[in-house]
Order: sequence, then structure tokens, then C-alpha cells
Amino acid sequence: MKAAGLDNFVPLESWCGIVGPAGLPESAVKKFADATKSVLQLVSLREALKKVDADSVSTTPAEMTTFMSAESAKWNAVVPHLGIPKI
Repeated sequence: MKAAGLDNFVPLESWCGIVGPAGLPESAVKKFADATKSVLQLVSLREALKKVDADSVSTTPAEMTTFMSAESAKWNAVVPHLGIPKI
């Protein structure tokens, strides 16, 4: 992107995750995580995602928490430069 004059370019990709309220019992977190992992391994889902140039990645709840924290920090640094008001 530097060759295109975009030195400060921040790559953008979409993602989604399943989250619950703070204090959710660990047994419920594990149940949702295990079910999600099973669904994401379905061949039919993976084929459908591939048709729309998408992919699925299964992470642990701790990995997702770390990822979401990093995404928040990244975009909290970018948004003020775009003139988008903080809500």
C-alpha cells in the first residue's frame, strides 16, 4: 500500500464472534465455545463460506478476548483521525 501512497493504511477485514454478558458461568462459556467449534467444522458451512470468499476461524474464549482487545485498541487509534465522533 505504500507504493500507492497510503503509508498509514490500516487493513480492514470483517469478523464476528459470539459474546455473552459479563459474569457468564464458565460452564455456559464452554458449552457455547464447544458448540461453535463443532458448527464451524461442518463441511457444508465451510463450502458455503468459500463461495462468498469467506473463511471461519475457531478460537478459544481467551483468544477471542485478546483479539477483540487488540481490535478495539487499533480502531480507537484510527477513528479520531477520521473525524468520527466518539459515542
